[in-house]
Amino acid sequence: AAAAANGTAAPGGRSGARALSHMQEMMRNRVVKKEGNDTVIQLYETEVVRISGTNLVLNSGGYMTQMTLDCINEAIAKYGLTVKVAGDGWQVGDGKFRLLRFYDGMLIEGGATLAMPTPAASAAGP
Repeated sequence: AAAAANGTAAPGGRSGARALSHMQEMMRNRVVKKEGNDTVIQLYETEVVRISGTNLVLNSGGYMTQMTLDCINEAIAKYGLTVKVAGDGWQVGDGKFRLLRFYDGMLIEGGATLAMPTPAASAAGP
């Protein structure tokens, strides 16, 4: 309480600000562009996601960093997919049926299909 009263943050209390700054940096360095019929998400100079029809191609470009992970996740979240750290690598999953080890250039056929809300989430409450 004393730290808050004098306007200083307690140790570790700025994690929210750091996370916001991290996301702002990612957004500033991310480009979404069209190449023909494909949508390409690029972080810095690396193409991290390509959406081609209903297919997704994921790529870290060798930069398996939190920023790359966040950029990929932001692009694929609407399809119900997430990439998570798993040991010394990453895994791609939908939280239900799919769980794949991430590798650069991986193709997820049919992955770019919008996720349907679960019946419990879409049902009106009492």
